[in-house]
Amino acid sequence: GFMLNRAANLFGGRFTIDQHNTAIFDLLCMYFSLDKDFPAAAINMGIKNPSLDKGILLFGGYGSGKTWMMQLFEKNKSQCYVTINAKKIADKYEVSGGDNSELINPITNPVNDAEHFYQPYTGICIDDIGTEDVKNNYGNKKNVIGDLIELKYAKGKCGRLLHGTLNLTGEELSEFYGQRVASRMREVFNIVHLPGSDRRK
Repeated sequence: GFMLNRAANLFGGRFTIDQHNTAIFDLLCMYFSLDKDFPAAAINMGIKNPSLDKGILLFGGYGSGKTWMMQLFEKNKSQCYVTINAKKIADKYEVSGGDNSELINPITNPVNDAEHFYQPYTGICIDDIGTEDVKNNYGNKKNVIGDLIELKYAKGKCGRLLHGTLNLTGEELSEFYGQRVASRMREVFNIVHLPGSDRRK
């Protein structure tokens, strides 16, 4: 009920729960409320090695509603997060050469922040993973998003602090990021398919 009300406020009725996304919506409600039945429900939906200790990587076709679905769940009583586009993260590196170090560690919330359910930190959801280009800064080529995920993994900053959306297939994911990063993604994310055609049509 909380999420349906939030959807109405966020998207003004443009986001609908229907036969294509109801099962995923219900599953994410279980995940973000830390429902102990989440792993069993996820297995029944064909999700491999599901865990409440992993993040969510939502994949599907263009326009299927992945970004809006993850934006909907940004505020939750388990672990809040913000959604940041992968291209913007990569473009920042190209312009400034920065290492996006501010994204490796969770965002610190103000003390007694009711908006984030008094949680001390806010995580991130990297939107449209795989749409960014390999960036070049003063001759240094870098797969920014792949490196960011690797660094967050190395520092133990994944779990419910890191989510993402993706249009690539498993084969395309391995080709774009390499086997090492693709394998790491399978380790840190519950990989969830959002079915349905382009809702923008």
